[in-house]
Amino acid sequence: MTQIKIDTDIPPPLDNGRKRKYPFPSMKINQSIFLPGLEGEKLRNAANQYKTKHKDWNYVMRQENGGIRLWRVAPDNKSKGETST
Repeated sequence: MTQIKIDTDIPPPLDNGRKRKYPFPSMKINQSIFLPGLEGEKLRNAANQYKTKHKDWNYVMRQENGGIRLWRVAPDNKSKGETST
C-alpha cells in the first residue's frame, strides 16, 4: 500500500476554477448588467442563488429594450413597485 503524505499550511485555492456566467461578485451598488433576449428566468435563478450565500447583496430586475436588466441595489432597497428578490 502506498503511504500518503499529509501536508500542513498549504492554502486552498481561492476559486473552484469554474468561470462565472454573471459578474455578481464584481458589481457595486447601482451598477447593472443587460442581457439581450429572454434569459430572465435563468438570470433571476442565478441572482437568487448568489443572494442566498451573500446576505448583503440585493437586486432589482426589469424588462428593457428586448432584454433584461439587473441592477445591484442596497440590501434594504424595497421601493414600491420594484421586483426585488
